[in-house]
Amino acid sequence: MNGLKKIFLLPGVMLFTTVMAQNYQGPMVNIGVGSDISIADVAMTVGDVVGYTGKLVFDLTKPDGTPRKLLDVNRIGALGWRAKTSLRDGIAQAYAMALAADAL
Repeated sequence: MNGLKKIFLLPGVMLFTTVMAQNYQGPMVNIGVGSDISIADVAMTVGDVVGYTGKLVFDLTKPDGTPRKLLDVNRIGALGWRAKTSLRDGIAQAYAMALAADAL
């Protein structure tokens, strides 16, 4: 498994977009943390957060995501922005919200 994904948490993207729209007049910037995560690692993190104890099985004969396309986040970093929520914490927050809304 070598497919990688970018994961964005909506509240962080919304805040970033609002601040940039109001205060920034420079060239376009990439939103990101400067690293990718494998699909397998995302699946294992979700499983851990939700308490899944079963086995994860991946079909290695199927495509597993996109090749690495790491974003250059130097510009956004120079503006002082960085992600404040880890992937694990973001998944936990989303899961808690879904449980609270009886959406699962």
